Amino acid sequence: MTIKREPKTWDCYALYVESSDYEDCYFENKNQITLYGWKNIYYIKTDKEYIKPKKATRKSSYNGEIITEHFQRKYGFSLSEGNFFQLFYGAQETGWDEKVKERRKSWFLPWKMWKHRYHHLLNLDGTLFMDVTKLNGWEYKNEQPKNIYLFNDFDGEEIYATVTMEERMWTRGDGLFQWLKYFYNKKVSTDLDLEFSSEIGRRKGSWKGGTVGHGIELKPNETPTEAFKRYCNENELQYIGKLDDIEAQKWYQLMLNEKERRYQESKQRDTNVEVKGDLVWCTL
Repeated sequence: MTIKREPKTWDCYALYVESSDYEDCYFENKNQITLYGWKNIYYIKTDKEYIKPKKATRKSSYNGEIITEHFQRKYGFSLSEGNFFQLFYGAQETGWDEKVKERRKSWFLPWKMWKHRYHHLLNLDGTLFMDVTKLNGWEYKNEQPKNIYLFNDFDGEEIYATVTMEERMWTRGDGLFQWLKYFYNKKVSTDLDLEFSSEIGRRKGSWKGGTVGHGIELKPNETPTEAFKRYCNENELQYIGKLDDIEAQKWYQLMLNEKERRYQESKQRDTNVEVKGDLVWCTL
């Protein structure tokens, strides 16, 4: 029996024993007991194989040959992030074989959950613009008050950011445990939604691509302009200024027109379509 220890890097407590699958596991023909403790993870490799993998056969679709595969078995439990519980009681990751069922159950613990209560689109002064809790908030983004900022990316390219505000709230407990909201402080997040006129960041132009938009959380008593300036300072961007209302409206309309143009181009997909009577002619 051999024991290996390493520091734990994420919030998980677990105890389970697992078999090899005779292919990918480094403890081939043996079993391993894994223990996620308070600070460390312990891997205990046994000297003998007490639990064997699940064996299954299938016929190859290529030549009809009978193929034998082995699926790892696992028995035990894990608790991740304090609210996600898993019970393992047999074959795992069965993949292609529908006859071999994966033996695992998973639950979110309702007394640990945070239930989403509302989603508000805000005016730039923090007052309510629209409650979209039961709606698709993106459908109302064009109507929502917004700021448009001009900044330089790390390489000096001038880019515009369209900024709107929104707020979400959660309370503790779900299902039969929603009464816990009376004993825990609610969670409220006020965010800026950022949408850029072009890719930003050091990956722009590469196959991975740069960032075209995301959100940041406002700090207490922070205005949208202060939050965006902070964002620029933290991400190698040079803040230039905010467009006034008239300039902002003109620019936003231009951006919407450009989005519509790109959308139509993507639908076209470089294919010219011509309808002649009941026939459709496509020129590639």
